[in-house]
Amino acid sequence: MNVATKFIKDREEEITVPFQGDLWGRQQLSEKLTNFISNLKCGATIALDAEWGAGKTWFVKNWKADLVLKKYKVIYIDAFLHDFMEDPFLILSMEILNAVKADQTIADNFKKTMVSTYHAILPNIPMLLWSLTMTLMGTGHLSKTVEQTLQDIHENTGGFGEKAGELLEGKLREHLTELVEDYNNSKNQLGYFRAQLEKLVADLDEPLVFIVDELDRCKPEFSIKLIERIKHFFDIPNIVFVLSTNKSQLEESINSFYGFKSANSYLEKFIDLNIKFPKRETGSYIEVIREYVKKYGLRLNNKDILILSETFNLNSRDLTRILQKMALMNNFYHAISPVMAFIYLAMEQKSMNPSRMSEKEFLDTFMNLLVTYVKGLPSSNHSNFDFANLAKFADEFGSFQSGRDDSGFTYLLKYYYLEYTDDQIDARTLDMKQSLKEKLKASGYYNETNFVKSWDNYVSSGFIVN
Repeated sequence: MNVATKFIKDREEEITVPFQGDLWGRQQLSEKLTNFISNLKCGATIALDAEWGAGKTWFVKNWKADLVLKKYKVIYIDAFLHDFMEDPFLILSMEILNAVKADQTIADNFKKTMVSTYHAILPNIPMLLWSLTMTLMGTGHLSKTVEQTLQDIHENTGGFGEKAGELLEGKLREHLTELVEDYNNSKNQLGYFRAQLEKLVADLDEPLVFIVDELDRCKPEFSIKLIERIKHFFDIPNIVFVLSTNKSQLEESINSFYGFKSANSYLEKFIDLNIKFPKRETGSYIEVIREYVKKYGLRLNNKDILILSETFNLNSRDLTRILQKMALMNNFYHAISPVMAFIYLAMEQKSMNPSRMSEKEFLDTFMNLLVTYVKGLPSSNHSNFDFANLAKFADEFGSFQSGRDDSGFTYLLKYYYLEYTDDQIDARTLDMKQSLKEKLKASGYYNETNFVKSWDNYVSSGFIVN
């Protein structure tokens, strides 16, 4: 990993004004969600689905702050910080109890029911039985009948085995007897708990909003158990759960852990509504770029960075981290330098491993991404471009972009055309190509013949300025 990646760290900041600095237009989603929840007459579990780095945590924390101002009861938990626990039932119960100011008698009754329910759902096989069961698993006896297993223990371990077998048999019979006797109580425990929970939140003017963040980062068994607990125990009127997660990543981890052919259908049993995190609003990139250019005093051509951001389809975290890193590198000696730096860092952010690429692989990768981006523009902007020939496309698109002051992007397109075209080039143009090649290199690495290697060296050096 490059040393440079250690410079960037997300910081927790207290939210005093919800959605202040909302450069990605997320407040509109919060308003829609709030209106939807306020009209719910029943409980619900909502999945807020977005890729890693799209700003889910920033959104749900700002939405929570906004809901609090509107007098909602709101709970936020980072599920990843709790997945060391055996069962999430207690976390969910205690957070709700602490958030709701209910009558003391109702609260006390809920506590009692919560404790007994928690005891009922946890594994309660005696510790000796559990230890011996683990031992038997290791010796291959687990698949046999209990009677055969007890006989094997006696035969294989002599007197000690006989005593252990008697104790195991007694404990097992005792445990099974308790299960039979407590069957009706256990069956009704869910009903008791939900009834007390309904009483606890009955007097709320607006639904209690319970936000569960970072679910996709948890151990799969904890994630599944958490959403199962929500559906089986907490799915009542006046409580709305919002699961902030990368759903595809969660499904993949569940599928990998349990060997499901498709985790998607499994998750759908527990989620009432899926909401895809909205795509960025038109123009939101330029607002972020302007903000960071101003904040860090960056010497960048905003329109160049805008095109590059759209070409790489960066999410909010990708773009801000790249710009933060560029602030550390802010000693660009030519207009093309920040363009090359941005492309290198964007490839790195997208795990494309630019350091392993040759010069041609580096430029071809970018040009193919650019072609995909341009094809997605209104047809009037690219109807005459030769997409099949990257060199001609670079020349055509560069001419289309020409006229912008201090644009390093057009320099790059010009170099690509001159380096890889089949057209005849005169001596004067060849000199121009060589001059452009030198400008593609990172500052301080002019003696390096490979411009990709020069950027790799520069970034790996920790942005040390000469």
